[in-house]
Amino acid sequence: MTHPVVREHDEAVLQAVETVGRPVAISDAPNGALDALLAGSGPGYYIVYPIGGGSRDGSVADPYADIELTYQITCVDQGPEGVRWLSDQLEPKLAALSVPNRRVLWVRPTAPSGIWPDNDTAAQTLYFTTPTFRIRTAP
Repeated sequence: MTHPVVREHDEAVLQAVETVGRPVAISDAPNGALDALLAGSGPGYYIVYPIGGGSRDGSVADPYADIELTYQITCVDQGPEGVRWLSDQLEPKLAALSVPNRRVLWVRPTAPSGIWPDNDTAAQTLYFTTPTFRIRTAP
């Protein structure tokens, strides 16, 4: 029986987003990224959130070999244009996704996310968007 390693998928998504060249971390802002952005000395950044509720599938001989996972990738920047730029970089990077010992069957973006002001994080308004991607892999 094949048992996909979810953590390897998380790491693959993180590494794909890192190729944009902006700070990125899983489930929290990258260290120092928010402070640097607010000080005007840092770029916008990404937060990768693995979302629950994935599915498993496969053949009769190996019924749980395939896995489908969902990731929300929050993009944060000082203005709406920067947030949209960050978001636009994601699809081509994730289209080239590689997961160790797995075949990536597809990566599908969900509907484009809107852009919202974040008036709660700091005195200075930041903006964010939350695109999500579904990823399916097989052995």
